Amino acid sequence: MQRSSAQGYLDARPLTPDEIIKAYARSVTFPVSPDEIRWFRAFAGYRFGVITCFNVMLHRRGKRIDPQWEDTGLSAPRMFERGLELIG
Repeated sequence: MQRSSAQGYLDARPLTPDEIIKAYARSVTFPVSPDEIRWFRAFAGYRFGVITCFNVMLHRRGKRIDPQWEDTGLSAPRMFERGLELIG
């Protein structure tokens, strides 16, 4: 869903969760359940939270040096919390 500005350029912005869900629902041949969407969103947050924790561990142990994971790692607890909010 791209929109043009007054100058004719495309406005680049991320899709909202609702826009992603609507695009997905239009592209599949089966009904899309809001409960299933919430479950998959919660699972995605959990997965990225786990990946984040793993990469922080690798960084701290010197196996894969990347200081950016120290900053990214701060968001892991919120990813887990949000997942619980979505399925709770």
